[in-house]
Amino acid sequence: MTGPGGVGKTALSVHVAHTLQEDFPDGQMYANLRGPDHRTPIDPSEVLGRFLRALGVDGAAVPETIEERADLYRDLLAERRVLVVLDNAASDDQIAPLVPAGRRCAVIINGRTHLGSTFGAPALRLEIFEPGQAVELLGHVAGTARLRAEPDAAAELCRQCGFLPLALRVLGARLAAKPHWSVAKLSGMLRDESGRLDQFSYHELDVRASLAISYAGLSPAAQRLLRLTGHVDLAYTDSWIAAALLDVSAAQGESLLEELFDGQLVDVAEADPVSGSRFRLHHLVRLFARERADAEDDSDELTAARIRVFGAWLSMADGAYRAMHGGPYQTVRVSVERYAVDDAQRVRPAEEPVTWFESERAALAVVARRAAQEGHAAACWELVNITSPLFQMRRYFTEWHELLVLALDAAQAAGDRLGEATMLYRLAMHSTDRREFGRAEEYIAQSLEVFATTGSLHGRALVNAFAASLSRIKGHEREALVRYKEVLPELVDARDWSSAALALRGIGQIHLNQQDHSTADHYFGQALDMCRLGGSTRLEAQVLFWQGMLRVRQERFTEAEPLFSRVLSASRQLGDLTGEGQALHGLSLCYQGRGQVERARTTLHTALVLCRQPRPTLLEGTIRRALADLESATGGRNRSTVPIGADTLPRVD
Repeated sequence: MTGPGGVGKTALSVHVAHTLQEDFPDGQMYANLRGPDHRTPIDPSEVLGRFLRALGVDGAAVPETIEERADLYRDLLAERRVLVVLDNAASDDQIAPLVPAGRRCAVIINGRTHLGSTFGAPALRLEIFEPGQAVELLGHVAGTARLRAEPDAAAELCRQCGFLPLALRVLGARLAAKPHWSVAKLSGMLRDESGRLDQFSYHELDVRASLAISYAGLSPAAQRLLRLTGHVDLAYTDSWIAAALLDVSAAQGESLLEELFDGQLVDVAEADPVSGSRFRLHHLVRLFARERADAEDDSDELTAARIRVFGAWLSMADGAYRAMHGGPYQTVRVSVERYAVDDAQRVRPAEEPVTWFESERAALAVVARRAAQEGHAAACWELVNITSPLFQMRRYFTEWHELLVLALDAAQAAGDRLGEATMLYRLAMHSTDRREFGRAEEYIAQSLEVFATTGSLHGRALVNAFAASLSRIKGHEREALVRYKEVLPELVDARDWSSAALALRGIGQIHLNQQDHSTADHYFGQALDMCRLGGSTRLEAQVLFWQGMLRVRQERFTEAEPLFSRVLSASRQLGDLTGEGQALHGLSLCYQGRGQVERARTTLHTALVLCRQPRPTLLEGTIRRALADLESATGGRNRSTVPIGADTLPRVD
């Protein structure tokens, strides 16, 4: 049996031995091999001497050499039924002389390292408990009735333990010793992470001491990696993060992560044949590692490691951004230092940006917060800035807003005017998505004012282009048209092809709403050319959507449908939920136009499920209006053959 320290290997081994006592009438023998407890584990020759004396061999008759002791030991057990328990084993070499040869004997071995492979022993890896198991163990020690009286506090206490059996035993024992304490009181004592490990100690039970044993068995380089991983507060890590933390190659980083895995200090969370394995740190291991970093590493070294890892995150996020936008378009261009990430590691964000984002979203938020806490404002706001389109596209509006506010505060505290202006610009985008147009206008005004102090003409152009879009959305089309045409040359001069395409698309939308179909088609065509120049697949899909809408207005439904189908396919391939919702909306209009009302209704309901948020958004509002218009046009009946004319189709933002 293997597993991390504190997972219950010894307890389970002893329990099984007691359960099987009648099956081994000739006795049971136990030895603590002290594998993880000391730099030099106990010599198996010493254990053999003890076992031989227990089997009746006179002390003077015990052979001198380990080979002779092992031979005698196996001869004595050849015809006996004996169970041997080898606790805290260090390695197969230590175990091998202690394994009986008799077929009637059995051996239970446990340890923190991976054991038994060299002699074919079946292996059982013990994991931390499930939540229900954790509550059961805590109740067994502290009292079931006590936990039933405070179920929420009990569940929170188990979570704070990370469901680790040793930690649960410690807190259960502390509660049992303090009958006047509530479960909520003890849980409250654990809320401060900086002192949480202090609470996991009771007499001989000590989580920190258990972790220290595993830590002591690592090489100095692996110890340093563990410390630095804890210092940046990461629950997940892989070879590119390890390489950045230590400033080594990805291969070296992976090798050291494997050492941490062998030492049961990390688990494999995900295995990828191209980019390698992704590892998970138990949160108590992370707290221990953070403590050791504070104690052992100087501040300059910790700062350098943070800068490298923030730079690595920016490199990976850049890859995801470029995959969607074709280049450094539609964003403020800055020069926060990047850390070079191994080519193999950059494959995933470059080829699967949404998959990469979904797997790293929680860690990304942790890194941004850590950067803000440690005064790395530029790294914080730029990371939030270049991942904003992914938060928007995947419709994580609450998380996005929290990070935008965090980054804005960090930039303002550091006096970073460019970062402040950029985050105000992103907040305007967020507010517009939430249909909070007044607030969006306030953010735009503030952003333009701050950008004016930075000398960033491109930044101001981006904000003005977005201000034009907001005016269009609000129905102020004349104002929007003037703004688009004023800013378009600035975007072209900056060679920001994607932003120029957005402006051209916006002009086309205005002409579409004004029923000037030929002019709208002209601008949509120009926007499509600009998209292809920039290489943005997502933006190209957005322009195709509006070309489809133009054909819907012209009642050319058979031409519109394949355009919307292309948008749907591209959006699903990109993982763009907003684009998928828009494409479904467009297809529903085609179905309406051809009299397939029930199919249109089903398609709109599918789109609504995709885009629904706790608070209304632009897209959700558009789809709800389309559903209402559909019901109005059909009288609320499931008429499947009622054609809908272009004059009854809803206005789309």
